[in-house]
Amino acid sequence: MKHKALVIGESVQSFLCVIRSLGRRGIRVDTASNRLDHPALFSRYIQNRFMLNPYSSGRDEWVKRLNLLLKSGDYDLVIPCHDSTIVPMQANRESLAHLSRITILEPGCFDLISSKLKTWELAKNAGVNVPEQMQVFSIQDLAEARQRFSLPLVLKPETSVTVENIHTRHVVRKIHSRDQLDEVGRSMLATGPFLVQKPFYGTGTGVEFLARHGKILTAFQHLRIHEKIGGGPSCYRKSIPLMPHLLHATRKIIERLDYTGVGMAEFKIHPDTGDWVFLEINGRFWGSLPLAVASGADFPFDLFQMMILDKTDFSSQTYKKGIFCRNLLLDGAWFVESFRQNHFGTRFNHFSLPRFLKEAANIFKGCERWDAITLDDPLPGIMQMKNVGADLIKGTPLHIPWT
Repeated sequence: MKHKALVIGESVQSFLCVIRSLGRRGIRVDTASNRLDHPALFSRYIQNRFMLNPYSSGRDEWVKRLNLLLKSGDYDLVIPCHDSTIVPMQANRESLAHLSRITILEPGCFDLISSKLKTWELAKNAGVNVPEQMQVFSIQDLAEARQRFSLPLVLKPETSVTVENIHTRHVVRKIHSRDQLDEVGRSMLATGPFLVQKPFYGTGTGVEFLARHGKILTAFQHLRIHEKIGGGPSCYRKSIPLMPHLLHATRKIIERLDYTGVGMAEFKIHPDTGDWVFLEINGRFWGSLPLAVASGADFPFDLFQMMILDKTDFSSQTYKKGIFCRNLLLDGAWFVESFRQNHFGTRFNHFSLPRFLKEAANIFKGCERWDAITLDDPLPGIMQMKNVGADLIKGTPLHIPWT
């Protein structure tokens, strides 16, 4: 009898990648999503597609519908891929059927990594390099932060998503002027205190991992090549060898969290000096997951093996270095944004013709992959491009899903 998994999500990045990873291994994959016309749902690896309406705080219809899916499907494993599902699951975990089969974190661990302040304090106490920061409760605190660190500044919400307002994502903002600081600061204070950090200039890198009870079983590292200017996800990345000092820092944090599951530790590293800082933990499958899988670090299947087959020895696994992976839609937006806002960029993250030509050569070298389009499952990527083309023809403004 085949194993069965329910994958819940809504993107062509982690959601589609998890579907493909499990489907390629012969696992029967069903999906639940808040729309049935999403490009990812055209994957050949999906057996059944179910509708799961968006969560509304204070209502139990969402939990009832989810429990109905969990009970009727008899799934070996349930994998939520996005905060819009994970956060409600965490808040309603005592009401969920078959909880042991759902890949969500233990409450204490989730509470810690959901708070950027608590994560920063935990890392600092573990002796991990972190950026300088202060917590802001008022306009007076904001003025003090400007005097202490000087512009530009990074303004970070204490929590990205809350169950009370699951459909609003609080984003990190980079501030370049006093007027902008006052405007954005007042807006953020309306929802509560936030963090102000001194910027660290460098390149984003992530150490992805699978852990059990605080022990990292397997790991992978990528380097961001293109990322949203001012802060945000990467749209073009490269697999690189694990840096021992960053893996060591990740281990110290994961041990203190007694972490079980997949995740990514985010860092910034200066390519010239080697200086680095830890930023945060992404406690779920991450947007650049297609690069890891394309490089041979098959985290969705590894998670399945750990949870269902009780496998803990992944010591023989290796992955390919020097593989590039691009999100075509987001990277197109990056080129436009970089060209328009280059005066706000840095030399680590900006457009230039020589750089473009050098990166384009990766396609002909055979070391580039794409998030949505794969040879064995091309339809999701084709449908995504079709939707974009239709919007352009109709003159509909494109909504670029950076988050």
